[in-house]
Amino acid sequence: MLPRGAIALILLIPGLLALGSTTQERCYMTLRPLDSLQQALDIAPPGSVICLQAGVYGRSENIFIDNAWVTVRGAGTGKTVILGSFSVSWSGPQQLRGRSEPSIREVRFSHLTMIPPSNAQAAILTQYSRTLGYKPGRIVLENVELLGDPTIQHCSAPQGVLLINDMELEIKNSVFYNFESAIETFNYYRDPKPSFMIKVVNSSFFENCKAISTGGSLELIGSRLEHNGLGIVGFGEILIQRSVIAEQGGAGISISSDAHLRIEDSVITRNGNSYYRGKLGSGQAVEPFDVLRGSGMVLYGKTPSDGTKTKIVLSVHGGAIRENFGWGIAAELAKCGSFSGEDAPLEVQVELQDVEITDNNRNWLMEGDVCLP
Repeated sequence: MLPRGAIALILLIPGLLALGSTTQERCYMTLRPLDSLQQALDIAPPGSVICLQAGVYGRSENIFIDNAWVTVRGAGTGKTVILGSFSVSWSGPQQLRGRSEPSIREVRFSHLTMIPPSNAQAAILTQYSRTLGYKPGRIVLENVELLGDPTIQHCSAPQGVLLINDMELEIKNSVFYNFESAIETFNYYRDPKPSFMIKVVNSSFFENCKAISTGGSLELIGSRLEHNGLGIVGFGEILIQRSVIAEQGGAGISISSDAHLRIEDSVITRNGNSYYRGKLGSGQAVEPFDVLRGSGMVLYGKTPSDGTKTKIVLSVHGGAIRENFGWGIAAELAKCGSFSGEDAPLEVQVELQDVEITDNNRNWLMEGDVCLP
């Protein structure tokens, strides 16, 4: 049960979201708080916009969406509040209940606040099964607040958005607070190169156990990751532009497999405080490798036993990596100098241009040595 003030929690959060003025599609139907959102979703034809007046909706229920093309639009963040979670599936034609197969597979949420129950798996869960004829689609969040229960420690909370194979996610002007992972991807079929596509613009992530955990393609633009346990955990194609990754308890960015990571005009600062203080609290001497996971950016190689070599291409243009409690940039199990070698499971290619790397516990680590590229 949420405390009485939880619904109004957004009033305590700095940087309230602006609604903006955009051209909006006409409402197929308009609901009031006592109306059933589930029933409206069940009967709405593809392409519909379901509008929600200001008020509180739901009874901590799970709402199912198998309409492959629908928009749920509120009256504004903090005005329209949904107490519940969503399970979204893009099913095959045989499960569309007589509806025609739409050319667009997109479920859009806009201008609302969503608070999932504490026992939900995720605020928004995508259901995907190739064997059942389901097809991938896209989730869009625009001017949305996803708020976890503030009475639950964030690493025990539900996920924010959980994507199953081949899904796309687009987020604009939104806030994620107090989730186990604000964004999590799950590669059920263990594809070697998952095809997730995630784009995040002008959004904030704070007080989550992990902000973003993904494999595939990620674009983070004009956004802030602050006071999370971990910032970005992932691999694949990652682009970070004009963003701030600050004051995570652990690493700001952790890359664990093949990746091309490009960072432009961004600031990665003061990450690793909780991890570093925990090492100090053990009473033992803190060695350089002890604080890897408290770095601004940490790159990992696979274990040699699998016979493969991880390759990470890192390009940083502009911005700063400073005042992190571990290393500024750390690469574990890599060679120093050329950053690669026959006996090293990790090959790292680095390009730095006009970037400030200063005032970290140590600025640069490659297999125990301080290396300046």
